[in-house]
Amino acid sequence: MNEDVSAADKMRRIADQKVAAKDRTALLHLLEAAEGRWFLMRLFERCHLVKSTSFLTSDLNDLLVKEGERRVGIYIQSILTQNAALLAAKQKAETEYHAFMQEMQSLIRAAEQDEEESV
Repeated sequence: MNEDVSAADKMRRIADQKVAAKDRTALLHLLEAAEGRWFLMRLFERCHLVKSTSFLTSDLNDLLVKEGERRVGIYIQSILTQNAALLAAKQKAETEYHAFMQEMQSLIRAAEQDEEESV
């Protein structure tokens, strides 16, 4: 049995490595800006990774779509956790996102309380 790797297989491996490097570079560039970090967290929310969401549905197509969305988020998350700089940027994105969302919830609660008091 021939255990040698063909030239084409070597080039595929090299190409895959170069694509992965470009992916990491692009993510790092995206996460350098606050807007990019916000986008990442909204993407993770859309991919059902931010909040615990159960897929309680009787619609198989809906379940498959949600699982596909989740897999996209998990794939991006796996890239972020393979590199210290990307992981640090992801953690910063999470901190900023949760602080903003808590601030929005506080504003909503205050508005609800004002409405209750005025009734």
